[in-house]
Amino acid sequence: MFFAGNLRFLRKANNYTQNYIAEKLGYKSFTTVQKWETGEATPRYQKLVELAELFGVDVNTFTSTDMTSDSFIASHADSSISVPVYETIPAGHSDDAAEDIQGYVDIPSNYLRGKSYFALKIRGESMNPDYKDGDIVVFEKANDCNSVEDCAVRLNGGEVIFRRIRKSKDCIILQPLNPLYEPMQISTGDIISDDSYPSAIEILGIAREIRRSV
Repeated sequence: MFFAGNLRFLRKANNYTQNYIAEKLGYKSFTTVQKWETGEATPRYQKLVELAELFGVDVNTFTSTDMTSDSFIASHADSSISVPVYETIPAGHSDDAAEDIQGYVDIPSNYLRGKSYFALKIRGESMNPDYKDGDIVVFEKANDCNSVEDCAVRLNGGEVIFRRIRKSKDCIILQPLNPLYEPMQISTGDIISDDSYPSAIEILGIAREIRRSV
Protein backbone atom coordinates (compact mmCIF):
# COMPACT_ATOMS: atom_id res chain seq x y z
CA MET A 1 0.00 0.00 0.00
CA PHE A 2 1.44 3.35 -1.09
CA PHE A 3 -0.87 5.58 0.93
CA ALA A 4 1.63 6.81 3.55
CA GLY A 5 4.29 7.80 1.02
CA ASN A 6 1.74 9.38 -1.31
CA LEU A 7 0.23 11.43 1.50
CA ARG A 8 3.62 12.77 2.56
CA PHE A 9 4.55 13.49 -1.06
CA LEU A 10 1.30 15.29 -1.90
CA ARG A 11 1.31 17.30 1.32
CA LYS A 12 4.82 18.61 0.68
CA ALA A 13 4.11 19.21 -3.01
CA ASN A 14 1.19 21.43 -2.03
CA ASN A 15 3.08 23.15 0.83
CA TYR A 16 0.49 21.95 3.33
CA THR A 17 1.35 21.37 6.97
CA GLN A 18 0.12 18.38 8.94
CA ASN A 19 -1.85 20.85 11.07
CA TYR A 20 -3.55 22.25 7.97
CA ILE A 21 -4.67 18.81 6.78
CA ALA A 22 -5.82 17.83 10.27
CA GLU A 23 -7.92 20.98 10.48
CA LYS A 24 -9.44 20.38 7.04
CA LEU A 25 -10.49 16.88 8.14
CA GLY A 26 -11.88 18.01 11.48
CA TYR A 27 -9.09 16.85 13.78
CA LYS A 28 -7.84 19.00 16.66
CA SER A 29 -4.23 17.81 16.40
CA PHE A 30 -1.74 16.94 13.67
CA THR A 31 -0.81 13.64 15.36
CA THR A 32 -3.36 11.60 13.41
CA VAL A 33 -1.95 12.86 10.10
CA GLN A 34 1.56 12.22 11.41
CA LYS A 35 0.66 8.58 12.15
CA TRP A 36 -0.80 8.19 8.66
CA GLU A 37 2.44 9.41 7.10
CA THR A 38 4.61 7.08 9.18
CA GLY A 39 2.34 4.11 8.49
CA GLU A 40 1.39 3.68 12.15
CA ALA A 41 -2.28 4.11 11.28
CA THR A 42 -4.55 4.40 8.27
CA PRO A 43 -7.67 6.56 7.86
CA ARG A 44 -11.19 5.27 7.65
CA TYR A 45 -12.61 5.19 4.14
CA GLN A 46 -14.58 8.44 4.49
CA LYS A 47 -11.47 10.32 5.62
CA LEU A 48 -9.56 8.75 2.75
CA VAL A 49 -12.17 10.10 0.35
CA GLU A 50 -11.86 13.57 1.91
CA LEU A 51 -8.07 13.44 1.55
CA ALA A 52 -8.34 12.40 -2.10
CA GLU A 53 -10.72 15.30 -2.75
CA LEU A 54 -8.36 17.72 -0.99
CA PHE A 55 -5.49 16.72 -3.29
CA GLY A 56 -7.63 16.17 -6.39
CA VAL A 57 -6.63 12.54 -6.90
CA ASP A 58 -8.48 9.26 -7.36
CA VAL A 59 -8.85 7.14 -4.22
CA ASN A 60 -7.57 4.01 -5.94
CA THR A 61 -4.53 5.87 -7.28
CA PHE A 62 -3.92 7.33 -3.83
CA THR A 63 -3.75 3.90 -2.21
CA SER A 64 -2.44 1.55 -4.91
CA THR A 65 -0.04 3.60 -7.09
CA ASP A 66 3.38 4.99 -6.20
CA MET A 67 2.77 8.63 -7.03
CA THR A 68 6.34 9.52 -6.04
CA SER A 69 7.88 7.42 -8.82
CA ASP A 70 9.60 9.13 -11.75
CA SER A 71 7.39 7.32 -14.25
CA PHE A 72 4.17 8.49 -12.60
CA ILE A 73 5.37 12.09 -12.30
CA ALA A 74 6.58 12.14 -15.90
CA SER A 75 3.23 10.85 -17.17
CA HIS A 76 1.46 13.81 -15.55
CA ALA A 77 4.06 16.50 -16.18
CA ASP A 78 2.79 17.74 -19.55
CA SER A 79 -0.59 18.92 -18.31
CA SER A 80 -0.43 22.55 -17.20
CA ILE A 81 -2.39 25.78 -17.01
CA SER A 82 -1.33 29.41 -17.27
CA VAL A 83 -1.61 31.68 -14.24
CA PRO A 84 -1.59 35.48 -14.62
CA VAL A 85 1.30 37.46 -13.14
CA TYR A 86 0.07 40.84 -11.95
CA GLU A 87 1.77 44.19 -11.74
CA THR A 88 4.78 44.31 -9.45
CA ILE A 89 3.81 44.71 -5.82
CA PRO A 90 6.56 45.56 -3.35
CA ALA A 91 7.10 43.21 -0.43
CA GLY A 92 6.97 46.32 1.76
CA HIS A 93 4.60 49.26 1.90
CA SER A 94 3.52 50.78 -1.38
CA ASP A 95 0.59 52.49 -3.04
CA ASP A 96 0.87 50.17 -6.06
CA ALA A 97 -2.02 47.80 -6.80
CA ALA A 98 -2.28 44.52 -8.71
CA GLU A 99 -4.33 45.76 -11.67
CA ASP A 100 -2.62 44.79 -14.92
CA ILE A 101 -1.49 41.37 -16.07
CA GLN A 102 2.22 41.48 -16.85
CA GLY A 103 2.61 37.91 -18.11
CA TYR A 104 1.87 34.29 -17.26
CA VAL A 105 3.52 31.33 -15.53
CA ASP A 106 2.57 27.68 -16.00
CA ILE A 107 1.57 25.45 -13.12
CA PRO A 108 0.50 21.76 -13.18
CA SER A 109 -3.21 21.42 -13.93
CA ASN A 110 -3.62 19.01 -11.01
CA TYR A 111 -3.05 22.00 -8.72
CA LEU A 112 -6.55 23.19 -9.56
CA ARG A 113 -8.79 20.83 -7.55
CA GLY A 114 -11.53 23.45 -7.87
CA LYS A 115 -9.17 26.23 -6.76
CA SER A 116 -7.91 29.38 -8.49
CA TYR A 117 -4.43 30.88 -8.56
CA PHE A 118 -2.66 34.13 -9.37
CA ALA A 119 0.96 35.25 -9.23
CA LEU A 120 2.72 38.38 -8.04
CA LYS A 121 6.25 39.55 -8.69
CA ILE A 122 7.93 40.61 -5.46
CA ARG A 123 9.95 43.80 -5.16
CA GLY A 124 11.63 44.76 -1.91
CA GLU A 125 13.39 43.07 0.98
CA SER A 126 10.82 42.82 3.76
CA MET A 127 10.24 39.09 3.17
CA ASN A 128 13.91 38.15 2.94
CA PRO A 129 15.41 35.60 3.23
CA ASP A 130 12.57 33.28 2.14
CA TYR A 131 11.37 35.55 -0.67
CA LYS A 132 13.76 37.72 -2.65
CA ASP A 133 13.41 40.78 -4.83
CA GLY A 134 12.25 39.67 -8.29
CA ASP A 135 10.72 36.37 -7.19
CA ILE A 136 7.41 35.39 -8.74
CA VAL A 137 5.16 33.92 -6.06
CA VAL A 138 2.15 31.80 -7.00
CA PHE A 139 -0.81 32.25 -4.66
CA GLU A 140 -3.88 30.11 -4.11
CA LYS A 141 -6.86 32.46 -3.97
CA ALA A 142 -8.33 32.47 -0.47
CA ASN A 143 -10.25 34.80 1.82
CA ASP A 144 -8.81 33.27 5.00
CA CYS A 145 -5.72 31.41 6.12
CA ASN A 146 -4.20 29.50 9.00
CA SER A 147 -1.80 31.12 11.40
CA VAL A 148 1.81 31.20 10.17
CA GLU A 149 0.94 31.22 6.46
CA ASP A 150 2.42 33.69 3.97
CA CYS A 151 -0.32 35.72 2.32
CA ALA A 152 -1.06 38.56 -0.05
CA VAL A 153 -3.34 40.93 1.86
CA ARG A 154 -5.16 44.14 1.06
CA LEU A 155 -5.13 46.88 3.68
CA ASN A 156 -8.16 49.11 4.17
CA GLY A 157 -9.48 48.30 0.72
CA GLY A 158 -6.40 49.65 -1.06
CA GLU A 159 -2.73 48.82 -0.59
CA VAL A 160 -1.62 45.21 -1.15
CA ILE A 161 1.33 43.78 0.78
CA PHE A 162 2.88 40.35 1.33
CA ARG A 163 3.32 39.15 4.90
CA ARG A 164 3.37 36.12 7.18
CA ILE A 165 0.08 36.01 9.07
CA ARG A 166 0.09 35.22 12.77
CA LYS A 167 -3.27 34.90 14.49
CA SER A 168 -4.26 35.23 18.12
CA LYS A 169 -7.61 35.61 19.85
CA ASP A 170 -7.41 39.41 19.93
CA CYS A 171 -5.38 40.37 16.89
CA ILE A 172 -3.70 39.45 13.63
CA ILE A 173 -0.03 40.26 13.18
CA LEU A 174 1.36 40.94 9.70
CA GLN A 175 4.92 39.74 10.18
CA PRO A 176 7.77 40.59 7.78
CA LEU A 177 10.49 37.95 7.67
CA ASN A 178 13.25 40.54 7.51
CA PRO A 179 13.97 41.73 11.10
CA LEU A 180 14.77 45.21 9.79
CA TYR A 181 11.05 45.72 9.10
CA GLU A 182 8.40 46.28 11.75
CA PRO A 183 5.36 43.98 12.11
CA MET A 184 1.84 45.40 11.90
CA GLN A 185 -0.82 44.47 14.44
CA ILE A 186 -4.52 44.64 13.63
CA SER A 187 -7.29 44.12 16.18
CA THR A 188 -9.77 41.38 15.28
CA GLY A 189 -12.50 43.97 15.92
CA ASP A 190 -11.34 45.84 12.83
CA ILE A 191 -11.63 42.80 10.56
CA ILE A 192 -15.22 43.48 9.58
CA SER A 193 -16.37 44.93 6.31
CA ASP A 194 -19.58 46.09 4.68
CA ASP A 195 -20.45 47.99 1.52
CA SER A 196 -19.49 51.35 3.00
CA TYR A 197 -16.42 50.53 5.10
CA PRO A 198 -13.66 48.18 3.93
CA SER A 199 -12.05 45.75 6.33
CA ALA A 200 -8.69 46.68 7.86
CA ILE A 201 -7.27 43.52 6.27
CA GLU A 202 -8.51 41.31 3.44
CA ILE A 203 -6.77 38.02 2.66
CA LEU A 204 -6.32 37.66 -1.10
CA GLY A 205 -4.25 34.50 -1.39
CA ILE A 206 -1.85 32.07 0.27
CA ALA A 207 1.67 31.61 -1.12
CA ARG A 208 2.10 28.14 -2.62
CA GLU A 209 5.14 28.30 -4.89
CA ILE A 210 8.15 30.48 -5.69
CA ARG A 211 9.60 30.96 -9.17
CA ARG A 212 13.11 32.37 -8.97
CA SER A 213 15.48 33.31 -11.78
CA VAL A 214 19.05 32.10 -11.37
